[in-house]
Amino acid sequence: MLSQPIRSPHLHWAITFILLSVVTMGFAFVGTDGETVSLPICAVAMVFFGLAVAMVVIVPRLGENHPVQRSLRRVIRFLKA
Repeated sequence: MLSQPIRSPHLHWAITFILLSVVTMGFAFVGTDGETVSLPICAVAMVFFGLAVAMVVIVPRLGENHPVQRSLRRVIRFLKA
């Protein structure tokens, strides 16, 4: 079961999204504008973490023409631009 995520072709994107999640969560807890915890930044961090999980767990099990697979490819294309 562990060999499937390790062989994922999107593992480098998953690592990138996890790092983005950690950095944004750090910014959320450091605070912005005098606040101690910023809820919108926490939400962005959770979105990055969700994308990381999707890249490792969900994407390898989908077919090439699955709507989720196409959506994630659009996200990657957008981020590359």
